[in-house]
Amino acid sequence: GMEWCVVPQRFCFVQARRPELPCQCLLVEFEDNVEYVDMEMGGLLEHFSLREDFGPMGLSQVFRFIETIEREMKRFPNSKIVYILNSDCRRRLANSLFLLGSYLIIQHQWTTQSLADALDSLPAADIEPFPDAGQADPDLLLTR
Repeated sequence: GMEWCVVPQRFCFVQARRPELPCQCLLVEFEDNVEYVDMEMGGLLEHFSLREDFGPMGLSQVFRFIETIEREMKRFPNSKIVYILNSDCRRRLANSLFLLGSYLIIQHQWTTQSLADALDSLPAADIEPFPDAGQADPDLLLTR
């Protein structure tokens, strides 16, 4: 799976298969144990499709994602927070990277170019492009 240290020593993203965990969660690492927050509880990261689209996530999900990360980082100022995508689904990875990119642009003032540079090493085949949500069959794929 993929691992990306988004904010050094504080916030990382990991794509892994961990059957004991929910599909998307935040892990808080302590010296002697870990806690996790289920990111799918209460529809936190639920996308409402119009047709065949699966994302990107809406603005409300982006801000809930950012608020959740910031809240956990404030609750645990001396711990590393790990956002785990417990899936190898290309669609879920695309949405996770969209949320992470939104977080970096909004919270850490990254530019779109710095984000593109950081993600450039990812194989394009690992990420499903977002289709348009128009009435006709999707003929426009939104990619990086």
